[in-house]
Amino acid sequence: MWSKIPHYQAGAHRGAEARTVLGLVQWAKERKFDAILFSRDRDSAKREGKERERSFNEGLEAIASQLPSHPAIVGEMAIERLESWVLAVAGQRKSESLPDAKVDTLLLAQGVKAKDTEAMTSLIHKYRLVQIPDDAVSLRSWLNKIDKLL
Repeated sequence: MWSKIPHYQAGAHRGAEARTVLGLVQWAKERKFDAILFSRDRDSAKREGKERERSFNEGLEAIASQLPSHPAIVGEMAIERLESWVLAVAGQRKSESLPDAKVDTLLLAQGVKAKDTEAMTSLIHKYRLVQIPDDAVSLRSWLNKIDKLL
C-alpha cells in the first residue's frame, strides 16, 4: 500500500518517506477527509531503517507548513514492523526489538501466517488492546496520538 501513495512533489529534495507522508496527507486533504491514521514499518534498526525513520518524521514535521488546513493526522513509525505491534497487542514483551524470524514464529504460534491481514485483525480483536506491554513504545505512541485526536 505504502508504495502506491503518490509522492508530494514540492520540495523534491526531501527523502522518499517524507514525500510519501506529504503525498498521503495531500491526497486525504483533496478528498476532504477529517482525519488520517497511518503507520510505516521501519524494517531495520540498522542505518537504512534509521534513515527511513528520519525521513518519515521529516515528512510529519513538514505537514503544517506545506499543507495548511490539513486533516487531523496520526502517523507513527512501527518499530520494527506492523507485525511487532500485533504481537504487542497480544501481550508479547519486547516485540519491537525481536528479530523478524522470531516475530514470524510467535505470530504463527498464534495462528497468524506472514502478511495475513485478516488473521492479524482477528488477533487484535481477540486481545482488544488491554495488555499492551509498556515496552511497546512506538505502538503506545501511536495509540496515545489517537486518544488525543478523539
